[in-house]
Amino acid sequence: MEAPRAAFNLGIRFENRGEYDRAVEAYRRTIASEHPEEAPKAAFNLGILFEERGEYARAGESYQQAIESKHTEWAPKAAFNLGMLFEGRGEHARAEEAYKEAIASEHPDAAARARLNLGVLLEQRGEYDLAEEAYKQAIVSGHPEVAPEGMRNLRGLHLRFPERIRQG
Repeated sequence: MEAPRAAFNLGIRFENRGEYDRAVEAYRRTIASEHPEEAPKAAFNLGILFEERGEYARAGESYQQAIESKHTEWAPKAAFNLGMLFEGRGEHARAEEAYKEAIASEHPDAAARARLNLGVLLEQRGEYDLAEEAYKQAIVSGHPEVAPEGMRNLRGLHLRFPERIRQG
């Protein structure tokens, strides 16, 4: 089982050297191996590589492969990244769906970040009560970066829209 790990490591090396095509090939070999640990990680990395190169459809496909693996680490992170990808492209409904998938995973990092981002999406849509709830969940996560940002967003929400937020 060293071949998938070796192929994954080659992908990283090629990526670090700017050898894009070779990195893609190495990651694809890893994914094709269906190794339970290395393949989901390779799909996630490939998604990032494609996204950085502006190849958004291919990035989405790679993130989806990682999500479909149901790997406890890489699937939630891929769902969060997919949500950000969709959000950045103005596909808010798809972003919301991906964020909810990351949240459902209860992954300590990806779920917390997804709650915060979902709160922002909901606030932008004028769904203030739902945004408030998402921010509260982000705060409760206790995530060292997300919780304070959730607190700032929640305070800002109450300051910007005091009449729109339910009292209590």
